[in-house]
Amino acid sequence: MFRTIEAGMTPNESKIAEIRAALKAEPDNAELWLQLGMEYSQSLFEESIKNYSMAIGLSPFNGEYYFHRGRKYLSTDQYAEALADFHASLRLDCKDGQSWHYLGVALYYLEQYAEAARYFGKALEMNKKNGVDCVWPEVDWMWMSFMRAGDSQSAKQALDLVADDAYSSAGDMAYKKRVRLYKGVDSIETFMQNVSREDPLDTVTELYGAANYYMFISPDPQKATELLDATLAVKGYENAFGWKCAYHDREAGRA
Repeated sequence: MFRTIEAGMTPNESKIAEIRAALKAEPDNAELWLQLGMEYSQSLFEESIKNYSMAIGLSPFNGEYYFHRGRKYLSTDQYAEALADFHASLRLDCKDGQSWHYLGVALYYLEQYAEAARYFGKALEMNKKNGVDCVWPEVDWMWMSFMRAGDSQSAKQALDLVADDAYSSAGDMAYKKRVRLYKGVDSIETFMQNVSREDPLDTVTELYGAANYYMFISPDPQKATELLDATLAVKGYENAFGWKCAYHDREAGRA
């Protein structure tokens, strides 16, 4: 499961005031600028990016700083900038599976699908080396990348990288359900009956998985479009990757 790295959805004004007071005494403290960026990271993305940039300017050889800014560049659809930051992060720390993963995400949104799949594979490799239980999301993104690259054989091979009933953390369960759907372990009827309706983030992720099914496994443009639109109808989750992917597919006319 991916590590939690962000602050709350609403900026903590008292915490922000505390950090800004500390910065008056230590304006060259890169960690304080990082903390300030994290306080804005879930709501004021450009402000978050500005503060991460200050941290980078003060400490340009810290890979974690580039990682955080790259995440916010993804949030603001600045994919080339995100790509550059994740490359910088990996040059400074090549052992972090998440940097490999999000570099793949940036490439995916830049429609460099075959290259994106390679980086998701590298993320999976690093996660295994690091003992990180994050298999299902990497396999899912690899499959999506290969399918969009027109390489269905490699997509099928990617699905075989995880056993049907392999462990999944609670946070990755939506990806496990999607991969089992792609593999044919679960039928589309079973999948739709079990779509999570309690957690909107899981709802977005799972509905988009069903849209993938009707785009690539059992092509049905009408059903795919309905599911993409259902994904986009979940309000307040426009920065979720499932929502962004659904938006990009609708814009590209894939359904």
